Amino acid sequence: MNTLRGAERMLGEAGDQWYDELPLAPWQPKSRGTLAILWALVTPLEAVAAWLVWRSSGGLWWTLALLFWFAQGTLRLVWPSVFYGLHFVDAGAVLLALILALASASSTCMALAGDVTACALMAVYGAWLAYLWSLNVYTAVRLRPQRTEETVNSIPARPLPRGLRV
Repeated sequence: MNTLRGAERMLGEAGDQWYDELPLAPWQPKSRGTLAILWALVTPLEAVAAWLVWRSSGGLWWTLALLFWFAQGTLRLVWPSVFYGLHFVDAGAVLLALILALASASSTCMALAGDVTACALMAVYGAWLAYLWSLNVYTAVRLRPQRTEETVNSIPARPLPRGLRV
């Protein structure tokens, strides 16, 4: 079904506590079940898009569309391990941005291959990825320590290199 199920398996009890303590975006559903349902609805769309392109005649755009599709799908399988398993929230955001870029490239190639339906299905999937990326980025930004004047002033100044004057 998708990455969320794998992520839930990786979370376990300790992972649940880690996830529950994350600063979540105000536009994020409170229930993780809602995200699972949305994943279940969106994942088949991108699979059908790839199938539509695969059954077509071929050509450069066809090949590129499927290449980008497989690349984003592979990275999508890695994302839960990075975010939920390793707790690398920043790396998760970067990975989602890369997945979104590859899905967009696949969608563009699908359109250039002449399959507008596949392109439209991938556009819905791309919107979903953009939404997930916004949730991930919000969490990553909120986890960064706040810099206050006190913390900035507590950092010792380094001497300037020789020959350099202010």
